[in-house]
Amino acid sequence: MNATSNEQWMGDPALEGVLHYAKVVADAGRPQDAVTLLEQRYATFTKDPAQAASRIFLLAREAIIRFDAGEREAAIDLLERAAQDASLEGEYKLNIDVNQAMLQARAGQYQAAFVVINDAWRRFDAQNADAEESFKVPSSEANFAWIKACALDGLGQHEKARSLMAQIDAGTPRSPDRAVEAQARINGFVCMHDDASLADEFVAQLATAIPLSDVFVLMQPESHFDARERATVAAALRRPVVAESLAVRARLLAPAFQPALENWASTAPRPH
Repeated sequence: MNATSNEQWMGDPALEGVLHYAKVVADAGRPQDAVTLLEQRYATFTKDPAQAASRIFLLAREAIIRFDAGEREAAIDLLERAAQDASLEGEYKLNIDVNQAMLQARAGQYQAAFVVINDAWRRFDAQNADAEESFKVPSSEANFAWIKACALDGLGQHEKARSLMAQIDAGTPRSPDRAVEAQARINGFVCMHDDASLADEFVAQLATAIPLSDVFVLMQPESHFDARERATVAAALRRPVVAESLAVRARLLAPAFQPALENWASTAPRPH
């Protein structure tokens, strides 16, 4: 799954470059090098409130890279500590909370995720009560919704979870202009381990997907690093309705390409 932070809205090309480069390094199978890069950049900032936003985006990216590299507890702990850092208060503080809730939900810490995302969503709505005087990242509600839905589903509140997922409008038919919502729907069903709904979502998105759409990667099981998430995607692909779409709209990559989808983890040197 992708990060929910939106560094492209920062207006800081240098910081954007570091964040994207760190992702490229991690995707190349070098997550520790990516973490080192982010930590070195983080160390150049002070606790000046004017630099809080930059620090927040660096922390969020580091946490997601650590989580996908298998350092779940370290990733969540990093964001939990950041959430308590008074010098990181401000408009962008929500990025810490949203990413923390996302990782907690994916890790099965549903109660903790629910508390964090519920409070973050409430504060987001309060900050954006006057649309003419505030800046609102497009489609932000989609990310709040799928994370909360996953937490609710994990807590046994399945109907409420599905009601929230239904509110994520990716268009009918699916619209290329609603890529954030489309990815949020996939993320939600994967996190909820709902392979039946995920299969239907794959079919809906494949019907109108344009080249380079996220669905073509997200439907590859090897692109998901968590074992349960990977199993959910694989189960969705085995459903007949998806097989019909694959026959005419897409195909699964051959085994030779799997190491790239896995960030080259299977080819990385093993420690002696």
